[in-house]
Amino acid sequence: MDIKKSLAENPDSLITVDDGPAALEAIRQLDVEKYLLSQTESNAIEYAHHSTHWIVAMVLSGGKRPEPVHRLICFPKSQYTEKDIADHLNDYTRDVLPFDGE
Repeated sequence: MDIKKSLAENPDSLITVDDGPAALEAIRQLDVEKYLLSQTESNAIEYAHHSTHWIVAMVLSGGKRPEPVHRLICFPKSQYTEKDIADHLNDYTRDVLPFDGE
C-alpha cells in the first residue's frame, strides 16, 4: 500500500491500517516511525500533521503478544479538528491502554 498516494487520492476519507506489517510499512512511508522509536514506554502513540489528514501512529507492546502491534489511523482534516484527535487519543489511552495483547 502506498499510504501517501491513498491520502492524496482520498483527502476526505478516514483511512486505517490495522495489519501489523502493513501498518509498520505505512508508518515508515510517512516518516513518523522515528517518533515512535524514540518513546521509552512500552506503548507509544504519536500524531503528526499532514496536508489532508491527522496521522495517528501507534505501537503497542506487552501483554500476551510477543511482538509489538502497529496501527495507523489517518483522520481527514475536513471532518476532524485537532481537538477531536486529542479527545480521541485521550479516550483511546484510557480505554485501551495498558495494552493486554488481545
